[in-house]
Amino acid sequence: MTAEVTPLESRLVALFEQKRHDTNLTKNLVLALVQGFMTSKVESVDEVDINEPDEIGSAADEGWRKLFSAEIPVTMLRRAQKWAGKVGESKKTKDTPLGGDEAFEIAIGDKRLAAVLDVETLDLEGSAKSQAVDDIIAQGISSTRIIAMSLCLFLGCVVPLSKCAGCKWGEDSTLSPPAREKRKAGHRMLAEILLEGNLAELSAHFAMLMREFAEANRVEEAALVGSWWAEIYACFGMEKKALFAYVREYMRKYAGRGLPIVLDPVLATRVRGQTSAEGGCSKEELKVVRLKSESVAAELNRSLAQLRKDLKEAINNNVDVGVGPKKKPGGGKDKSGVKCHNCGEHGHYAKNCPNKKVEDDAVGDEE
Repeated sequence: MTAEVTPLESRLVALFEQKRHDTNLTKNLVLALVQGFMTSKVESVDEVDINEPDEIGSAADEGWRKLFSAEIPVTMLRRAQKWAGKVGESKKTKDTPLGGDEAFEIAIGDKRLAAVLDVETLDLEGSAKSQAVDDIIAQGISSTRIIAMSLCLFLGCVVPLSKCAGCKWGEDSTLSPPAREKRKAGHRMLAEILLEGNLAELSAHFAMLMREFAEANRVEEAALVGSWWAEIYACFGMEKKALFAYVREYMRKYAGRGLPIVLDPVLATRVRGQTSAEGGCSKEELKVVRLKSESVAAELNRSLAQLRKDLKEAINNNVDVGVGPKKKPGGGKDKSGVKCHNCGEHGHYAKNCPNKKVEDDAVGDEE
């Protein structure tokens, strides 16, 4: 049964559906803000200061967590704050209720449309804007997640999306607040590993990051990192000096843009030429690099397809049925034949029994 909407909730919805500062809030943002302010127990619309970006942002974050059991995407947080009048945001916001992660939900059949809508939140112009659209299409994830992944590549560990609010598209994430915090804590980062030239440690850096992405249910990022590192290793083999130089140059060239190209053949050839005894590179060498890249691409694609399948199955089989409004995917393990030893009903195990507390109380009363 659907919960009845109160008059106050209706007035809050009408308030947040207004267009302000050339910005519309998405449907999910409206719901999150209503949830956030209702949780803080406002008694009237007059108590909501729509001209205070920090208050609006805080309410949006709290409401988003309650509704979706997840941290609010950075693009959604910025949109809410801009709606409230935060300065420093782009003045060119497309007149659409879509943006950020949500754009991908409505453009499954049109990746370019989703990317274009997403890029509207990045405050980019000209060629940088077009390049960002191509980068997002290539990686298949939102700009928010790409920016976060850029930071994670540097740190070698997963950082919540909400902590990447200070990071911007195309900028070096090594100077961001999360990176500074990790540095102060003595966390060993990619720059140090590249400087020392330990190949085993470099491999472990990316392997750990890939594992953490998978455990955090960010399957696409795990696959991107795995594909990128596997193809670099396949290209350079045991040419350690060239491999380290390539990773260093790649991170510089694609700073703040994630991993839009699995293997950059021009960059790889230049690096190999610079680190070779002869010092130079030729068209023949470039052709060799490209052919080597293509030769491993098919096998990598098969491996990554299996990886995505395995990770998604693992996620589906470990859905917490008691958390948030998440829907359990239909491809998960069929529990229709499972009988709960606690309540006797079918469809779940005793440890996940929703009636466990009630049953325990009943037993206590009988005793």
